[in-house]
Parts: sequence; C-alpha cells; structure tokens
Amino acid sequence: MKRNPGCTVDTATARVLERDGRWYQLERLVVAGDTLYYGRPVADVPLFTYHERWLLPACGWAVSRFVFAIGVSAPLDWYIETDLIEVSGTQWRVRDCYLDVELYEGVRYELRDADELAAGLRAREIPLAEALAALESLHRLCAALRTHHFSGPALLRAFAPGLPVPGDGEYAVTGE
Repeated sequence: MKRNPGCTVDTATARVLERDGRWYQLERLVVAGDTLYYGRPVADVPLFTYHERWLLPACGWAVSRFVFAIGVSAPLDWYIETDLIEVSGTQWRVRDCYLDVELYEGVRYELRDADELAAGLRAREIPLAEALAALESLHRLCAALRTHHFSGPALLRAFAPGLPVPGDGEYAVTGE
C-alpha cells in the first residue's frame, strides 16, 4: 500500500493542505504550547460533515473526531493515527506512519493497518526509524487509553491541555 501524503497545517493562513492535494480553510484553529487543534466543515465526503483534529507531536498522535452526516450511524467515536508530526514555524506537517486506532468511547479500541505498516517497510516506503517511532507511539497510546478508560476527552485533557475538548465549557462544533 502506497504511503499517503499526509497533510500540512499552516497556522499563519488558518488552512490545511489535505491528502487530496487541496487547501481547505479552517473554521477553528487553536495552538496551545506544542499542540494544535483545528476544525473544518467537510463538503466533499458524504459520510461526515465536519472534521476536528488534535495534533500532539511529542506523543506522535493525530486525533480525529468526525460529525457524521444525518442518517449515517457513527461507526466510531475517535480515530487516532500514530504519525510523525513536525513543526517548522507556522507549518505543522503530518506524515503517515500507517498505524491507526479506532476508539469507541469508554468501551475499547481497535488497531488498524498493522499490515500496511509491514507492507510499507517491505516496499521501503517508510524508513525503519519512522516505523519504530510509530510502534513506540502506539505502545504509549494503548497504555494511555487504558489509563484514561478509553476516553477521547480524557486523553486530550491529559496530553493536550489548553486545547478545546468535547464536553468542556463552551466547546461546540458546527454541524452537531
């Protein structure tokens, strides 16, 4: 499986360059220390209408939450990627490291795409150092999810203080 191109967030222009190679304007953008949150409406994906993302470079986690379209039952609560996140000035670059975790709030998580990481290593699409970082990030994530009772908001409160978290104060997302 070919490694996806990842994304780049530009905090100076409040835009994100997505995997499809197009720039999208962000509706919400918050940087707190070495973490970042953004939210944006999604018009070109029929399953969901809004995408939120929290970038935690020190952990190697890109945490996503989606507002699903009317009539679409939410197949998961959170989607967490163990990615390499590099910050340079106003640019936050997210590079895919294949491993993904689906989180079902307060219940469990499921690992996805370990086979893709193996195929990426075999095809030399991901350097060994990045694959090892993804595995270490996954280990930390699984331990943190157990500690925080499989809760996305609890995970964010612990590892991304200062960023908006669902269920806290004035947090509200367009489309809900």
